[in-house]
Amino acid sequence: MMDNYIYITALIVIVLLVRYISYKDRYLRQLMSIAVKIKGSNFNVRLEKPEKGKYSLIGDVMVELAGMLQRERLKNSENISKIEAVLSTVPNGLIALDTEENVIFINERARRICEVSGSPEGRKIFLFIKNSDIFAIIKSLIYNYREPVRYSDSKHHYEFHVENIMDSKKDTIIGKLININDLTAIIDTENLRRDFVSNVTHELKTPLTSISGFVETLRSNEDIPVEMQRKFLDIIEAETRRLNELIDDVLTLSFIEQNRDTERERINLVKLIEDIMFNLENIAKLKDIKLELVSDSRNIFINSSKYSLTMIFINIIDNSIKYSHEGQTVQIALESGDDNVTVSVTDRGRGISEEDIPRVFERFYRADKSRTRKEKGTGLGLAIVKHLTKSVGGEIDLQSRLGEGTTFKVILPVTCDKGE
Repeated sequence: MMDNYIYITALIVIVLLVRYISYKDRYLRQLMSIAVKIKGSNFNVRLEKPEKGKYSLIGDVMVELAGMLQRERLKNSENISKIEAVLSTVPNGLIALDTEENVIFINERARRICEVSGSPEGRKIFLFIKNSDIFAIIKSLIYNYREPVRYSDSKHHYEFHVENIMDSKKDTIIGKLININDLTAIIDTENLRRDFVSNVTHELKTPLTSISGFVETLRSNEDIPVEMQRKFLDIIEAETRRLNELIDDVLTLSFIEQNRDTERERINLVKLIEDIMFNLENIAKLKDIKLELVSDSRNIFINSSKYSLTMIFINIIDNSIKYSHEGQTVQIALESGDDNVTVSVTDRGRGISEEDIPRVFERFYRADKSRTRKEKGTGLGLAIVKHLTKSVGGEIDLQSRLGEGTTFKVILPVTCDKGE
């Protein structure tokens, strides 16, 4: 009987030991599993049954370590997202490559310029560039590291250059950065400046040549009849006046392009246009042209530049008078709205052809060279109007039909209350 009792007791002890060892083994297997997950960068771990004992400290440390690594990863991920967001907004195209030409990062600007499709991150950049010319440029820069290369298509101008990405601690190259600089605005501005200088030079030389010729004729020939001398002097006077107008317009363009006119004041637009009409009345009478003002209110106030508005409407109304037929009416209509005021200047003159309309605001562009020479315009008036309208936050629109007339619409923002 006693032997049976000892046997049963021993059996119970063995079973308990086996269970204890098995439990320990499962716990150790959990620790091993956690270690493998951490090694594989999987930090989302936990212990199913935390133990109290010599292994519990190891388990607690491993779980805490995994939590710290997870928090650090999230922090780094947020920082990377912020950096990528910033790089995505820069005007330059940026592509970062590792030493195997695999894409580490590419911003949206570079995608558009290089015509990159798909998701190139982690793969060879050359598999994703559709533009063959840019493909050749980048390949050449990467393999034959040299000076920046410029590339132009029908609308844009770019400069590509490559820099090494260095590991500052080890002083080794860990990749390359392709920087694509958009030079379109710079080159276009330079082209405009060059064209402007060329046009100004031409416009100055024409009246100067005429003046010089007539002066030389008068000086070398004493037998010229008095009437002919007067005619020559009238031409010299007219060409001198044209030179002064051209110089004034060039200076005006320079003034507004440097944004010097920043003063704003409360202006009664109706009163301003009435004053302009009064000043241009004598010019209109020379062609028997009537100036008519139509407005839904006597008091339309806006907060703007008086100088700019005066120059805008002097140029537009004078242009309408100049190209109207004799005996016609030039109508100036004001229409006030909640957020803006529209000023329409309409003539019943010669009109502008459809192909010339898009270019009438260009400097020195003349829609009809033959008739413009007669009117002696500088070719800068409407360019000035466009610049000034933009400078006061407005918009300008042109509608015209050849042989029927032209309407200029200037839309100005209202920043002060309108009067009744």
